[in-house]
Amino acid sequence: MSRSVGRPAETDPDGAVITKSLVNVTIPTKLAEFLKKAGINRSKLFTRIVTMLYLNEICRFCYGTEITSTLTGEKCEGCESWLSFKQCANCGDNYDMRNQLFNKNNRGLLPSDNPNYNHFCQSKKIELGCCNCIKEKDRL
Repeated sequence: MSRSVGRPAETDPDGAVITKSLVNVTIPTKLAEFLKKAGINRSKLFTRIVTMLYLNEICRFCYGTEITSTLTGEKCEGCESWLSFKQCANCGDNYDMRNQLFNKNNRGLLPSDNPNYNHFCQSKKIELGCCNCIKEKDRL
């Protein structure tokens, strides 16, 4: 029986191993010492900062660049994850699926299965709205 050695590989939402590349970054010595004393993993920090800098241009789950903008927010077509949500043009409430954004186990939830999801709606009186401002009886 063989045992795996080292850290487990990072995987994307579909379970495929994410390949990695070594990048050499030169930083001030005092900054490197601070990060070491604080116990901060430089690889994770670099990955997090770069994905934050390019918000809605690169997926923070699978690192794909197939990002689609919809009426409710930005979604990665590669792994089907929502990256960010917009506000309702009518009432200003956020379109929201927070549980799906940060819980890896619930990535496959459909919006209708998620009680926190505030989805896009239309009515005869309001062209663009959400389920918070357009009541069910008035929806098209």
